[in-house]
Amino acid sequence: MKVTVTRHGGFAGITRTWTVDIDDLPDAAQWRKLVDSLPWDSPASAPQPDRFVYNVTCNQRRAVLPEEHLTDDWRRLISLVQGEPQPPRR
Repeated sequence: MKVTVTRHGGFAGITRTWTVDIDDLPDAAQWRKLVDSLPWDSPASAPQPDRFVYNVTCNQRRAVLPEEHLTDDWRRLISLVQGEPQPPRR
């Protein structure tokens, strides 16, 4: 199962894409749990000017998320796919 995050917009309008194959990871079960818990069917809202917009895909699921409307779980998934270190969970 692959998760792809594409970020576009911002001041420069540069597009970047990151992909992670969850099946290759030692903590694949935790990734799947996070992916399955997200509200993939939430309607997209209009982004604010000069802010990022994230397109997140996983299998047949897709979400378009303006930066200012990201919830903590969406932020966590995006950060994980981008390869950013995560703070310890409490």
